[in-house]
Amino acid sequence: MTETEPRANPSFGILTGIAWLVSLAVLVAMLITLIAQITEPRIAHHRQAGFLAKLHEIVPAKSYDNDLLDSHFTLTSAPSLGFDAPFPAYVARRGTAVVTVILPAIAQGYKEPIRLLIGITPDGRLAGVSVQNHQETPGYGERMDRNKSSWLDQFFGLSLGNPPDQEWEPRKDGGQFDQISGATITTRGVIHAVRDTLRYYADHRNDILTAAAHPTSGQTP
Repeated sequence: MTETEPRANPSFGILTGIAWLVSLAVLVAMLITLIAQITEPRIAHHRQAGFLAKLHEIVPAKSYDNDLLDSHFTLTSAPSLGFDAPFPAYVARRGTAVVTVILPAIAQGYKEPIRLLIGITPDGRLAGVSVQNHQETPGYGERMDRNKSSWLDQFFGLSLGNPPDQEWEPRKDGGQFDQISGATITTRGVIHAVRDTLRYYADHRNDILTAAAHPTSGQTP
């Protein structure tokens, strides 16, 4: 009788393969976690720096002496500004005096909503308007980019009643505001959002200034 070769156990090969795959999956998960731990602080830093740059389009760094990103307060829902839930607002101060309150607002765009930041002085004048982000058609949306256009500068210093309510429209609609060529919906949406923010501020001025005098801490751009 001749000896026969021992048969390989197929179950052993399957288990070995499964163990190898599990080990590889664990290693990949560990690498992903490590990369996230390294990159997330950088991403957060760049996001905060970008947001601060948008705020500085409204309030120059030399006009206040508080930590702007760290000085915010929460307002209740404001459908007229596009918010159905509480939302943060920011405040620039010099000493204890409020210089500018910065309210977010959402304007109707041609494609998607346009997220704005609108600065208002305590007496109700516009300190500036900045576009946080938008999805408008390239070329048209660039008119809202301060690095490429001064279109947003036309809002500086205006207030409720200046101009009269009926003139918060593009010139083609009988208003006083320049239009973004070929982008009537975008133009009208931004103008109305700025006007509605001024109205909101006027209606809630005392509450807003009280909250702005005692902002909470914690960066939430």
